[in-house]
Amino acid sequence: MTKLTDKGNLECDTIGSTSISHFAFLNGRELDEVALSFIHALRPSKVRVVFGSVKADACNWRVTIYLYSMEDRRIKEITQEVEVGLPDDCENSDELWARLEKQNEHCYIGR
Repeated sequence: MTKLTDKGNLECDTIGSTSISHFAFLNGRELDEVALSFIHALRPSKVRVVFGSVKADACNWRVTIYLYSMEDRRIKEITQEVEVGLPDDCENSDELWARLEKQNEHCYIGR
């Protein structure tokens, strides 16, 4: 169970890992000083830049910048690997996403 304490802290019994998209407004832009300035706001543990597929090696708070290609250095997507608290009825982050999508079937969820 995840709950908010009186002091404004989050407490959770079970934690999962997932990846969340950020900064859609940077998609299609060159990876430059301006884009990196926004990425700094995520306080990443590491930043990696990729041109294709990635290994499934979790590294909490790492930001991955997907570019179209080595020649075309425009941003395709920016994601961050994060920890999420899991409700009692969710065993993993995939179940958490499924629950969210079911509750928000009329909304787009950037995953």
